[in-house]
Amino acid sequence: WDTHFIGYSTGEDNDYHYVDSANNVMLEANRLYEISIDVGKSMKKAFDHFNIQEGKIKSFDIYIEAKYGYGEVTIDSVEFIYAPKINSLYVVLQSSLNGFFAFLAVFLLIHLFKRIKKRVPRHRTF
Repeated sequence: WDTHFIGYSTGEDNDYHYVDSANNVMLEANRLYEISIDVGKSMKKAFDHFNIQEGKIKSFDIYIEAKYGYGEVTIDSVEFIYAPKINSLYVVLQSSLNGFFAFLAVFLLIHLFKRIKKRVPRHRTF
């Protein structure tokens, strides 16, 4: 069951909200379960539902809840992986900017070494 709405029910925030249920069922008590949630699929579903082509994600929450009884959870680790496509605009701009700064740093260092070399007096030996 997916739920979607704009703004909070108690006030207006004009943000888009989308709740996607993973339906991971863990039936045995006192057992360690390892789950993996693909947030990218949920984001794609939300963007498709609201007909959004691109946007900035301010925040997202992951809830783990118990159905029909008591539940307790301990999260040992969380790993977020952002893997943009190599030809995406973000990657191209970021790589270009990093390349420009690297070129500028090398250029300034070469220029600085040339100026230092000119100022150092040369000793002649006869």
